[in-house]
Amino acid sequence: MILYTKHARQRMKERKVSKEQVEVTVLNPDRWHYGEDGEIIARRKIDQRTVEVAYLSLPEAIKVLTVMVD
Repeated sequence: MILYTKHARQRMKERKVSKEQVEVTVLNPDRWHYGEDGEIIARRKIDQRTVEVAYLSLPEAIKVLTVMVD
């Protein structure tokens, strides 16, 4: 199950990133690393841009914190 914070939903809307794009980035990233606060940051090239998703992997769900694009 993937949960989205209010902040993540706002950024997805602003940056025109769909739930499907977030899901493929989280589940099948090109690269990933840990952020400063222990969150996972996944990157995936989709079409002509790179989608970055910061999330927490919880026992019961994946919690998306924010979404960025390059």
